[in-house]
Amino acid sequence: MKKRSERFVRKTKAERQREIVEATVQLLTKYGLQGATVSRISAAVGISRGALYQHFDNREAVLQAALDAMGERSSQWICRSSGPDVPARLLDMGEAHSIWSSTEYDTFVRPFFQLIASNRESGLARSIIRRQQQDFRYLVDIVDEGKRQGSIVSEVDSGDIAWSILLHAWGEDIARLMGADEFVTEGVSNRILRRLLSTYTVAPAAHPVAPVAGSSVPPALPGRSTRSARPTPPRKGGDGRTGERRPASRGPAVPRRSLVVYSSYTGNTAKVAGRFRTVFEEHGWVCECVQIRKRAEDILHPPFEIDDYDFVCVGSGIRSHLPYNEILNLLRRFRLGEDPRFALRMRGETIPYITDPLPEKPPPWKDPGLIHRHRKIEIGPTSPKAVVFATYGGYEFGPKEAEPSLQLLDLEVEHLGFECVGRFCCPGKYLDDPTPHTFHGDIRGRPDERDLRDAEAFLEEKLAALASNPG
Repeated sequence: MKKRSERFVRKTKAERQREIVEATVQLLTKYGLQGATVSRISAAVGISRGALYQHFDNREAVLQAALDAMGERSSQWICRSSGPDVPARLLDMGEAHSIWSSTEYDTFVRPFFQLIASNRESGLARSIIRRQQQDFRYLVDIVDEGKRQGSIVSEVDSGDIAWSILLHAWGEDIARLMGADEFVTEGVSNRILRRLLSTYTVAPAAHPVAPVAGSSVPPALPGRSTRSARPTPPRKGGDGRTGERRPASRGPAVPRRSLVVYSSYTGNTAKVAGRFRTVFEEHGWVCECVQIRKRAEDILHPPFEIDDYDFVCVGSGIRSHLPYNEILNLLRRFRLGEDPRFALRMRGETIPYITDPLPEKPPPWKDPGLIHRHRKIEIGPTSPKAVVFATYGGYEFGPKEAEPSLQLLDLEVEHLGFECVGRFCCPGKYLDDPTPHTFHGDIRGRPDERDLRDAEAFLEEKLAALASNPG
């Protein structure tokens, strides 16, 4: 039996205050401003009302502390980029918000709009407005910097451009609140932002960038790549994965294409995916970043063909030591060239969010096409490359708990003809408790900046190796 001192650890005042603040943010998300009562807050933390007042003078002080904590998160996407190229910085901010709005949905987006809707005349609402005004002035300063360097059109009011960035962010937030996540995850919002910023951007005189005649594609921002608008070729069943794939290199005139595809419930894996995308783009690659959700269209009709890419990153969170089912089902769909439920039903399994009836088909041992699918796969020097990645809790055994997921993802991508050249994992927050007796200790807030820099270094190493030995 554990000693009493091991079962009951007295928390410091600062630790208890953080706990109260986090509980308040969660209650604001769930019940709104009026529902975040002192009784609910104290019950969520497991202390009495009287004990709560030992840490905060009144309910208003608790709510203000929660707002301050939210405020620290609110500008993370704005401060993310610090490069010299202002148009590229503005675009980076907008793209960073797309990931940020997913990771901070419950800790900022929902409670933020709850507070705004509560009472515009309250002190809390005025505090929110002041923070937004600070963000606005920060953006105006950046735009003014762009005008001084000659990369932003001088005739356009700096405030108008700053407002357009904030409106982009609010539009994504509202889309997520409405459940229209595809506006963000399918890249619609960022395409709109790119077109908008292109109207404010001055192309460098030495390298003018203009749209192709008759094309609706806007000019590319300096330092960024524009994806080729070529149609996706029809898929040819399971062929193309039974031997060595096409050469990874497509010639120096065409930017190499990469894909970051992942599943994320808590936003942890999305953070790593976002950093991978940044690394690719900084190295001149065209990169698509796609989140796979529990939706039939994501599995059966994904917005890409995996054969189109020279480098693929596949990632997932971990549940019961395995990757999320939706990312596995997507990979199976590409590997089999058909609805993955055909394979699953032989194990008595199905995919509950895909409700379309399955057509009749003979069992695998009677399927004449099966013999053409099962052949030896040879990965050669010209095979396209891949890495797999995961975020995990690892409470009992640490990184060892990520190994089964990484091995399985590795196996699936090599079945598609990619050479898996690396595996990356890092801890990610799962429980709100600090879990002091676990392998990694307190992982709230992870993956943190250090983890994400490790992710960047990992992928940069792989790209450097590929550049030195292109095959």
